[in-house]
Amino acid sequence: MKTSTHAEKATARTAVHGVSRSFVALIVAAVAAIATLLAMAWAPQASLPAAHADTGTSSITVVNAQKGRIYNAYRFATFSDVKAADGSDSTVASLDVTTMPCPASSTSKEQCWNYQLKNAYVSAKNENTSLPAWDTAYEDNVAAFLTKLTGDQLATVISYLDMPTGATPDGTVTNTSDAAKDVTISSIPEGWYVVEDTTDGARKAVVATTITANGTTYTKFTLNEGAGQSAINDALGKFYAKDVDPQTKPTKHVYLDAGHTTAQPFGNFSIGDTLYYHVDAHISAHAANYDDYTFVIRDQATRGLTVGKSSVVLTESDTQDGTETTVPTTDYTVTLTTATDGTTTMDVSVNSPKAHAGKFLHLSYSATINDDIVTAGTYTTTVSTNADGTDVSSTQDVAANRVENQARINANKEGWTALDSAVDFTGSIAFTKVGVGDQANGLKGATFQVFKGGSATQSDTNKPLTFTKVSDGVYNYDPSSTNTDVVSGTDGTVTLQGLAAGTQPGATQQYTLNETSTNVSLGYAQSILALFTVDHMISNDGIVTNTVSNSTNNHLGLASGAANAIKVKNVKNFTQLPLTGAAGVALFTLMALVLGGAAAVLTVKYRRTRQQLDESLAD
Repeated sequence: MKTSTHAEKATARTAVHGVSRSFVALIVAAVAAIATLLAMAWAPQASLPAAHADTGTSSITVVNAQKGRIYNAYRFATFSDVKAADGSDSTVASLDVTTMPCPASSTSKEQCWNYQLKNAYVSAKNENTSLPAWDTAYEDNVAAFLTKLTGDQLATVISYLDMPTGATPDGTVTNTSDAAKDVTISSIPEGWYVVEDTTDGARKAVVATTITANGTTYTKFTLNEGAGQSAINDALGKFYAKDVDPQTKPTKHVYLDAGHTTAQPFGNFSIGDTLYYHVDAHISAHAANYDDYTFVIRDQATRGLTVGKSSVVLTESDTQDGTETTVPTTDYTVTLTTATDGTTTMDVSVNSPKAHAGKFLHLSYSATINDDIVTAGTYTTTVSTNADGTDVSSTQDVAANRVENQARINANKEGWTALDSAVDFTGSIAFTKVGVGDQANGLKGATFQVFKGGSATQSDTNKPLTFTKVSDGVYNYDPSSTNTDVVSGTDGTVTLQGLAAGTQPGATQQYTLNETSTNVSLGYAQSILALFTVDHMISNDGIVTNTVSNSTNNHLGLASGAANAIKVKNVKNFTQLPLTGAAGVALFTLMALVLGGAAAVLTVKYRRTRQQLDESLAD
């Protein structure tokens, strides 16, 4: 700390060497005034001066002022003893900062800037422990203390500020046009200001005017290159008003092909299928006014999806449906993390949103369904942002055979937008193999092969599906496996997981199951095996329905039962076949053939006997 040599002034001498963004609510001060730009202040003297020496008049430009908005500027501190940076005739290196005194007619402390600024700081400090401790040396010059804060800290303090009772603006301006444009608050004394959007008093910006001293008008501060806004040139006398409309949420789709031919709002897929996701987002044209604007697309997937980081492609267009051009990979950064519950978070951060201001972004990537989808789990997603910028997450249950992706946007660190999501499902087929007698409720050891479609006739285009055994009678579809056999478990059940239904919710996909062997050790007939087709359907809320097809296969009627309660019978002889439906007709046809054969034999034998008898009588 260095004590001011101006003993007659209770001012804070400030060396200007830092810069960062400062904004409160919906108004952004890209300059963010001296408190945003300064990081060190010398200790104040014991009392305020009787008067302030203004060096001249100036102005504040509201860049991107919103249509119909009124902006009032209130000066709360003055500058003096301005020192230029070495080798520059327009850049300030240091100056003195003094809080405006109470009005001469004031009758209460609430009318004074010093009281209201101190009260705002104390309130902010009570809820934000990261703020520095209050320094009692600044009791009579709170504005000087504020120069010690970073831009974000100052923004926090000003969000708690109540304007002095009866305060009148030093200047005002209204954007009377039908669109956002730059407007200027003119002919105001030089100094440090709070600019308030009168539509909502919570919208405040802190900004300094340009400064004139010794015949020189200073428009810049000496900037700290590591402070995040070193590219800003005219750092004094203007701020950027944020768009009134919040960042729009993204739109998200999932496709069956890399060409994004047909979007699937609720898709049905198998384990091993590759899904192609597409997220559309829009960067506000307002980003052009910032050197430190940030833009992040966050996409979060449940367990059951393996996200391909290397598949990420970002394109942009001038309109939503306009011609797309590829964004260079150097213009964005992709980070991928996986939580303990399998939630995958992918952040795509645009490195320089200013260069892409007003553009429509199109994010594409692929993901593969893995076998975790068949198990219920949890899903941890970002839902909002705390006042200190940290994310707020929420964990929810996710059902088996279901995956979901949620996309959000965080523009300019203002919090996450509402989500858009894509939900996809896999299905499962289950049935019970039953026999007769002691095995009437379950028969183990029967082997099946599964075909996608209504036929079990093998060909180059119709081969049995492959599975990986999970447990007794339970199998996951696995296109990388070589095993085509599924065997009924100890209790006779067979469960096939990770199977797709129709590509649209409610559409039916047929699967045909061909029994290749049964449990002959228990006396079951190897010559009487089941062949049946299941109509497999998944609704748009993930409910699976399996029914035995009435129009395809079902050899000898061995498969039966209501929806999701399918039973497949094995028998030891033909007399144990079902006696209803097609199987009953088949059985009676067989009996008719047997009886018909016996009758034919008897007829032939009768004729032969009659012939022999006739011949003997003739003799």
